[in-house]
Amino acid sequence: MRNSSRRGFMKTAGMTALLSSMGTHKAFSQGTSNKQSTSRHNFDEHFNRIGHNSDKWDLIIQQYGREKIKASMGVADMDFRQFSEVNSALRERTKYENYGYEMVPDSYYQSIINWNEQRYGQSIKKEWIKNSATLLPSITASLVGLNPHKGKVIIQTPTYSGFWGAIKRAGMTRVEVPLKQNNGKFSMDLAAVERAFDDDTKCLIICNPNNPTGTAWSADELKALGDLCIKHGVTVLSDEIHCDFIRKDKKFTPYSSLGEKYANTSITYRSSSKTFSQSSLCVAHFFTQNEDLMRATMKTHRTACNTYGLLACEVA
Repeated sequence: MRNSSRRGFMKTAGMTALLSSMGTHKAFSQGTSNKQSTSRHNFDEHFNRIGHNSDKWDLIIQQYGREKIKASMGVADMDFRQFSEVNSALRERTKYENYGYEMVPDSYYQSIINWNEQRYGQSIKKEWIKNSATLLPSITASLVGLNPHKGKVIIQTPTYSGFWGAIKRAGMTRVEVPLKQNNGKFSMDLAAVERAFDDDTKCLIICNPNNPTGTAWSADELKALGDLCIKHGVTVLSDEIHCDFIRKDKKFTPYSSLGEKYANTSITYRSSSKTFSQSSLCVAHFFTQNEDLMRATMKTHRTACNTYGLLACEVA
């Protein structure tokens, strides 16, 4: 679809659907707040996903039997109906009966830029952003590009188990540094992290906020960790896929927003797949202002997102 045609489609499909439900408030063009979204979406509705090839439900029922499953807790996936605006835009897209190669429109990148600016006060540029079907392939590509001699990667546990596979596929050695736990709260053991550094340590992966503990790392904690990484020449790979799930008494701090030296020694990975429950649409992105870090990642990474994923992310 030509860029001009797609702009017209977005205007008539996604935009019309959103405007009809929200009015023409200026904030719409910059993304909607969490309060606005929940006020027009029924999160109390029971949405049955069993029988529709659900990884979360059908797979585990096959393994253990329906009678043994009361709640499926194995996959970070939500059982909500997709937002009506996204559904409307996707249905409208099917009327254009061609699925050939398409350019990624500027409006998609602008939606990401606006979202970050409005929600986190973080300014990023289009030229910093690259796309990926999911986060793990891009993280793997970063590890490969930044570790030509197959060095070590530090992770702080407990953390997302997918990092294990990414590190293994990159041919790297995993070094686990346990988080400290006190009265049910987790914190970083920075002394242990520094002890784990050696000449073969090239990257540290942080889950910000942490999965599975839910810990929203403070700016001070992130800066202290970042200072150690900068001191030892270690690049921070910040997985921020759960950044929109923060308790009311906490605040999400993007790692790259801490300051120039932190932004220049890190890569950030994000996706709408968790925030808007769009995992099967395969859309994710990552960004860094450091051209050398991006160039190293892109040596083996192939950007790949499908038309429906890009559209669903932009409309959401």
